[in-house]
Amino acid sequence: RARFEREARVTAALRHPHTVEIYDFGEDAGRLFLVMERLEGAPLSHVMRAGLLPLARTLEIVRQVADALVAAHALPLIHRDLKPENLFIERDDRGHDRAVVVDFGLGFIAEREDADRLTSADVIMGTPSYISPEQIHMKNLGPWSDVYSLGCILYEMIAGEPPFDGAPMLLLSKHVFGEPVPPSRRNADVFVPRSLEALVMQMLSKRPEERPSAAATRAAVEQLAQTLGERERSRGAGALVERAARMVDAPAPSEPPAPVGHAAGDAQVVAVTAAMDEAVTIGLRVDGLAPLVVSSMEEIPAHAVAVLVPQGDAAIVSQLSILGRPVIAGADTSDAAHVQTLLNAGAADVVSLPLRVEQIARKVKRAVRKAKRRKR
Repeated sequence: RARFEREARVTAALRHPHTVEIYDFGEDAGRLFLVMERLEGAPLSHVMRAGLLPLARTLEIVRQVADALVAAHALPLIHRDLKPENLFIERDDRGHDRAVVVDFGLGFIAEREDADRLTSADVIMGTPSYISPEQIHMKNLGPWSDVYSLGCILYEMIAGEPPFDGAPMLLLSKHVFGEPVPPSRRNADVFVPRSLEALVMQMLSKRPEERPSAAATRAAVEQLAQTLGERERSRGAGALVERAARMVDAPAPSEPPAPVGHAAGDAQVVAVTAAMDEAVTIGLRVDGLAPLVVSSMEEIPAHAVAVLVPQGDAAIVSQLSILGRPVIAGADTSDAAHVQTLLNAGAADVVSLPLRVEQIARKVKRAVRKAKRRKR
């Protein structure tokens, strides 16, 4: 009862155009109750059944939800169960949407003395398709957890399905260990701007500190809306050009064009223990990495910054880890046991199969940065 009253009081204090308004709460005949605003419309989950929304409408709905999260996190109130069913969409006669965040029933107040108790003592709370990795671990919950869930929702709005699928336990494993396929590759029939895809992937970062805040998410979506205007999804020539550029991790349109590829002296050599697809090799070179296929430890050059083991062999990883350079292993990241075996063998990180340029480049560069910091 004390927890209900405390959270009801804080939720009632959350007065915002995009959160449901609480008018009263209390107890009647031994039952706790909430009196809240009456909404007319439908949950986002119902709205999305008709098909993908126009991009401008998607961005506006997400902007409103992010705006509501900014206000909630300032209290600080964390929702913990953001999903399409908890986002109610009202639409007026002029076709304008009002997105309303409802059901703070799993929410908690992020106060120091209560946060650990309310999470570690409870079972996992959240919805498998939209739950953050830290909720699964039941520790380190915060505003960033809501941002992850909103990222899952945004992913579904632009790709037509959530970032991960499968049975509930498999979903939990994927949220912790799996790398989501970029939305543009999940659904080849839709146009996803590079800048929007980059935002979604950042919101889905495994590490909370790498995600944008709700305020930063709101600002990014506002900027995207201004830049893209009312442009609809299409498979026109412009979309195909952007998709081709994305394959080699080209800069966003707002940035000055970069030269294609890097000078040989500038590229960082990465030893690779098995041949890779030519497109992956070319993509890595464009991203400033120079893959070098080796067949033994002796062939690994002294200036190689890291080693990539695409086949994910734990024995090979263990042998290579003694070299003192980061070892990145490929694996089916839905197999949590295998991933853990590779990490125990000395892998600095694991990339999901099939290999993707942007994921390899990101994880190799991050592992190299960490290795350099440890040597200082």
